[in-house]
Amino acid sequence: MATIEQIVRSLEPRFGVLAESSTSQLTVVAGNGDVAIGDLFLLPCRRGLRPRFYVFRATEYANILNRTIDMGDVARNKLTMPDSYFAEDLAEEQLVELRGMVLGYAEYDDSSDSWSFNRPRRLPQHLTDVYRVDPDHPESGEAVRELLRTQLGDRGLVVGHLLAGERPLMSVPVRLPVQALSHHIGVFGRTGCGKSNLIMVLLDGVLRHNRQIRSSYSECKASVFAIDPHDEFRTWHAGTGGADGIRGIVASYSEEEIANHVSPFFYLTGRDALDGPFEARVRLSRADVTPDDLACILDFSEQQIAFARQLFSRYGERWIGRLLAGEINNDDEAGTEFLPGTIAAVERRLGFMTHGNTRLVSRFDPDLGLGYESILPDILCALECGRVLVVDTTLLGELEQFLLNTVVARALFALRRALRLADSPTPARGDTRGLRRRRSEWPSRPTGSCRRPSGASQR
Repeated sequence: MATIEQIVRSLEPRFGVLAESSTSQLTVVAGNGDVAIGDLFLLPCRRGLRPRFYVFRATEYANILNRTIDMGDVARNKLTMPDSYFAEDLAEEQLVELRGMVLGYAEYDDSSDSWSFNRPRRLPQHLTDVYRVDPDHPESGEAVRELLRTQLGDRGLVVGHLLAGERPLMSVPVRLPVQALSHHIGVFGRTGCGKSNLIMVLLDGVLRHNRQIRSSYSECKASVFAIDPHDEFRTWHAGTGGADGIRGIVASYSEEEIANHVSPFFYLTGRDALDGPFEARVRLSRADVTPDDLACILDFSEQQIAFARQLFSRYGERWIGRLLAGEINNDDEAGTEFLPGTIAAVERRLGFMTHGNTRLVSRFDPDLGLGYESILPDILCALECGRVLVVDTTLLGELEQFLLNTVVARALFALRRALRLADSPTPARGDTRGLRRRRSEWPSRPTGSCRRPSGASQR
């Protein structure tokens, strides 16, 4: 493990000196060097029982002069008396004053022979030397990685590299714990700030993570259901000569890796024509949709949702077809009677699922020969086995996109609840016959639809 002296030697020469410090801001005075907002600096400190390194990020800086003269006077002299100005050597008088915040400090522990990162509850000593982290020098990045090891971790999904000013430190990867994917993640920002690039890096990190770990019940794979409203993650920048997205990553896999991490598909689309292998047509069935799913994406009054739930309890998975076919009669069974206006309002709200108006939802009515046409069971199997699924929604309407998200999420949560209620949710050690059997039932080539096996439950 590197000591404080070894790290300082890898960072030399000195960039500046700490001038003022408080719990909210540090001020550093440095020579006339090139500085960018966001640059990282390290401050070695020997105050206290253990050596420390403070990590400082610049948030603003200003040009100053060493002498107590005004910059405006120097500018006027240069304008009116250029010869006399240049005759006077002011190179040593030009300084830079940096201000910023301390991100925290790494403290050396003799017992464990390691650096542990802590929140900024302490301050460095007076007139501490300041060293700049230069992305052009790999030794600087190695020093930062050593100091931030406990903060960044050594395992997890790589989501990028630590930014030092305008450039990343390629030797300091930033990782996200796999367990973080079990929580909601939001990426917000204005157009062009890098949201899509961050998601693409995250997807690549998930694929790398799944590829590196062994397939066993003791290790955790990651699954992602990525909604792609611009159809960009599959090919990324291949059209302009750049990286080839998920398709290029999958193309580099061996047959065994494809069977373990990709098959039967990684790409779902609303287009009928598929461009390559491991792609499938995204489709749900009316039998997959419940009244509560629609209540999540549409505005229903209390009477309207009560009518939809009663209709679902009466007709089961055929309730949407019965409603859209106009076969609803308040008198055919005892129960609460609803006004014709309520029935018509629910029917209007479900109009986006009528045949010919949707590319997502297929009809379901066994009496008319319309069987179960849905890819939902395959999606659930894929996500439970650790897959990255990219869903092209360019041809789907807004309500269809929301419905797809809602149905998949609700089905997954219901599946997880069922597993928690089971006495033995996982097979005994070494017994993977059930998993192999389920995988063997997947189609060898994606067909875009999955028919429920005979005898299987419809919900």
